[in-house]
Amino acid sequence: GIENLRSLGTAYVEFFEQYPDFFLLITQFHASNFDKVDEEQKATLLCAESPLMFVSKVIREGQADGSIRDDMSAEEMTMILWSQVTGVLEFISFRGKLSELFGLNSHDIIQNTFKIIADGLQK
Repeated sequence: GIENLRSLGTAYVEFFEQYPDFFLLITQFHASNFDKVDEEQKATLLCAESPLMFVSKVIREGQADGSIRDDMSAEEMTMILWSQVTGVLEFISFRGKLSELFGLNSHDIIQNTFKIIADGLQK
């Protein structure tokens, strides 16, 4: 479970790195339009094939195999995980130069974010 979650995170970061404009477009679209989403669109966002539900499924598998802690729901972990990773990637997109002022490398920030998250998720 935890290894599958790491693979998902790696794929998400690769998408961010290869297609930064698309990444920003998608995240900004969702952020600016979520209040306007009707019930049918919400159902689509939360359907079994959505990225968030896929992450939840992987987390549940990790909880079942004992590699991911089980003291909170998979859905809550998904929202926390998605928010943390997306927030860091958006920060790097918008404020990447700020991290460079402090002598920080964006790649290192991403990798250390994953390390902190993985350490917190493991049982």
